[in-house]
Amino acid sequence: MSPDARPPTGSAEQIRTFITAQMAVRAFCHAHGYNPDELGTASARRAADALTAILVELEDRGAVAAAIVASTGVGNSGMNLAHATTVDCLGEEEWATDPMDNTVLAEIIACGMVTGWATGIVARGTGADGQQTAYGWHVRDGAFVPLAAAETFAAYSTDSATGEPVPPPRGLEFEDACALDLPHPA
Repeated sequence: MSPDARPPTGSAEQIRTFITAQMAVRAFCHAHGYNPDELGTASARRAADALTAILVELEDRGAVAAAIVASTGVGNSGMNLAHATTVDCLGEEEWATDPMDNTVLAEIIACGMVTGWATGIVARGTGADGQQTAYGWHVRDGAFVPLAAAETFAAYSTDSATGEPVPPPRGLEFEDACALDLPHPA
């Protein structure tokens, strides 16, 4: 990745996840003859744009806080790269409480975009009344495909490590996600 994609100081988990995602992108690019700096950086920028669009959408729907989880499967290994953060919806210029979380989320999504591994995002908005609503997107061929409420429920209610069903939090509602308003890739 480009020098501007290097992580700031963060927790050991954040740095480990960030580096693993970057290594996967580099390995994939080298194996397929792509320039990892160009492809990885463009994908990370698009992922960051998508995360911003998701938070703007949550804010437009009345959320005052949110939680976002991004995950990607690691090839056929049965392993996942995943990261979660909580945010205050203060507008698109400030969308996370920890800058390293922003970077890690974008790198995980970019990793899935570059490699084609199964990648998803679930965002849970909390309204001023405390009601929580979840939305989901699947990343396919560089596009952020909105999930129907039932698809988000299925993704949210499955343990990613075991595939076993898990109950969602009591009172959590699921709604259809919207298409994201993103600039066209360069």
